[in-house]
Amino acid sequence: MKKNKYLVLLLVGLYIVLMSNITAATVEFNYPNSLEELVNTSDIIVVGKLQKVLSNKKFYGYQESAAELERVAQQTSLPLELFRTELFVKVDRLLKTDKTVDSENLIVGLITPEITTDLNSLNASMERNADNIETQIFFLRKNPDATYGFNTAMGALHLDKAQEKVLLKVQDKVLLPFGLDIRLGDFESLIKSLIKD
Repeated sequence: MKKNKYLVLLLVGLYIVLMSNITAATVEFNYPNSLEELVNTSDIIVVGKLQKVLSNKKFYGYQESAAELERVAQQTSLPLELFRTELFVKVDRLLKTDKTVDSENLIVGLITPEITTDLNSLNASMERNADNIETQIFFLRKNPDATYGFNTAMGALHLDKAQEKVLLKVQDKVLLPFGLDIRLGDFESLIKSLIKD
């Protein structure tokens, strides 16, 4: 009985340490204080459209202990994993590049707390509604596996062609990012002017 108690304590301790590593590396989203901060903390800035969800699988982090965390997860009922969703983005244009990104196609790896189980239905729905999928500006950081991901809650801004504005959609709210009420072309020009070489 005592051995089981110590094993549980050890597993819980390991869980806390490993999850804090994952959180620090991959899931800590914040709101930047300015557009300049958003631009300068992004490795690439891409204008494009989400085309397809490629995969959604359990994720244990990029750190060296990821394999150990996965092994421990198989021996316990504790939810030790997050989920990693890979999305295919069709690139219209690059506003900022790190010179390694494909100028037409991009894989974005998102870390999420839950899994999307029916990828076929999701992708079929996206195909049916392809004309309604909005163009977005993606502000992305390079992941350790050479994909790109969000490092901020403002990682994707929507381009509203009807209003000719850039919008931030958060749950059921639509906001002007940083209070900027400017036309699409002017927003892109402002982004380009903030890029530090």
